[in-house]
Amino acid sequence: MWQQAKKDVVAVEKALKPHKEQSRHRVRDDLDVFSQKVKAFRTKFAERPFNFFNTGCVKAYGELNQANMDITGMEIEANRQKVLADLFDGDVEEALQIIKVSVPSE
Repeated sequence: MWQQAKKDVVAVEKALKPHKEQSRHRVRDDLDVFSQKVKAFRTKFAERPFNFFNTGCVKAYGELNQANMDITGMEIEANRQKVLADLFDGDVEEALQIIKVSVPSE
């Protein structure tokens, strides 16, 4: 039984290889798109009114709350990208470098 299972694993891996390769390419493309999205987000974030102290106190709370929600959304997507890179890409370190450049921990 164990010998048959070992043979089956090889056959299944061979059958799944094209699908895994396709997923690997999709994950890599998604990671590139996400990286560009984060770079654009950072640029727009730096231009938000509260960075220049010209929103007033009352409006600043709403602006900062929205910024917090936006950043949280980016962090969730970054974590999703890490999981997918780990699952399909196999080169998690490179994926983490791309995300780290896009979403600095500073």
